[in-house]
Amino acid sequence: MATLDLSNTTVGRNNVNAAGYTVWADVSSATIGGRLFHCELVRNNESEFLAFTMITALQDGDTTGTAVKFNTNNAGLIKLFAGGNLPNGRRMTVIGQIKGVRSTYTNKDGVIVPLKRPEMELKNVNVQLGAKPGSANRAR
Repeated sequence: MATLDLSNTTVGRNNVNAAGYTVWADVSSATIGGRLFHCELVRNNESEFLAFTMITALQDGDTTGTAVKFNTNNAGLIKLFAGGNLPNGRRMTVIGQIKGVRSTYTNKDGVIVPLKRPEMELKNVNVQLGAKPGSANRAR
């Protein structure tokens, strides 16, 4: 039986030989539904964007939820925000790439402290808005 030598190929260097192995990010996207927890308009030099925090329950009985954070400079969403149409509690579905997940932070004394709720950060998001809190057409 013939043996295939992959040591001098990209496959051999990246998959067989751990020394020199390069880790490439997977495009991990997620679709998450929840409620708007906080939204603010951030102005930075000559640009502006909305910073969103959405709360979602990842499983039944989850009493604290998970915070999902993302930024967008979508002009339509900025206009809705300026008009008061992005109140806390509004249903949302976001689709985006997972940028990071954390459940702790390090305080100024260098002590690792658990967050009140885990956080997931998304990038390249697409936002789909649902019913406002208290509206007649809200999901039941």
